[in-house]
Order: sequence, then structure tokens, then C-alpha cells
Amino acid sequence: MFILYTSIETGVDLPYLAERVPLESVELVGLDLSLGMLRRCKARIRPYEETSLLVQANAERLPFAGQTFDVVFHVGGINFFDQPAVAVQEMVRVAKAGALILIADETKDVVEKNYQKSPFTRAYFKDAPTNFRPRDWVPPDVRNPVYEEVWNGKGYILTFNAPQAPPVDK
Repeated sequence: MFILYTSIETGVDLPYLAERVPLESVELVGLDLSLGMLRRCKARIRPYEETSLLVQANAERLPFAGQTFDVVFHVGGINFFDQPAVAVQEMVRVAKAGALILIADETKDVVEKNYQKSPFTRAYFKDAPTNFRPRDWVPPDVRNPVYEEVWNGKGYILTFNAPQAPPVDK
């Protein structure tokens, strides 16, 4: 199984992922825009270095061929992308037909009530957009789209399957 994790950041959640997915038995590509985050992630991914690769790139312009990955997921940060719908379209592009795509992040309620008000984060998030609508980022041709708010409305999980491949002309 070939998995793409966009915005892997420091890889802090890799141990939790490894509880459910035997990372030594899959091929994992971790992608992030920040080289500093990837440097910090390197230590966490070390136990899986035989089957893993870290890539510095923008999730809005994924440097992979179309229909490459069996699973594509993203946890945190997409709400603040310049073009989140473009990033989702890129995830769909690189996913194999029928592949699972999962996106999780905080709700706008968290941004408005926590990030923009906390003295620790408000300077960074004061101009952060809060008008995002994750369901609107999903292309119309995907299958099984599900949007679910979790953690008492503090986060959301958006899942869907990449479209099936077009029929081959004979």
C-alpha cells in the first residue's frame, strides 16, 4: 500500500497512526512545505525509514504522477492554505481510482474562539480566515463524501473516495 500524508509537519501523530497501520509494511510519503518541520519529523519516521520518504513540497502543487497513491490524508493546517480547494483537487489527482482520501482539521469555531483570542496564538491567527467551508473543497465527481464534526465540534473529518477511473475504450 502506497500512502501520502500531506502536511506531515513534525510527525507527532505517527505513533498513533502506527497503532492502527503497520507502517513498516506500507510505503509512506510524508510531505510538508516546511523544511524545518521535515527535519523534526525525520527522527519520528526513523523506525520506518526503509519504507518511508519525506518530501518538501507545496500540497497545492504535488510533485507526483496522477493515480499514484492508495490512500491520501491530511491532518491539520489545510484551513490556512492559500487555496485549500486546489490542494484537495491535487490529493484527488494523485489518488488511485477509488482511493480513500481523508482530511481533518479544526473547525472555524476553534479558530475564532481559541486561536484568535488566546494571547499565545492571536498574533499569528488574527487575520486567519474563518469563512472556510471544507465541504465546498470537495470536487463533485468524488464518491461517498462524508463530513463529520468531532471532539465536541472542535474538529472535523472529511472523507471521500477518489472517482473511479473512466472506462477504457475498446
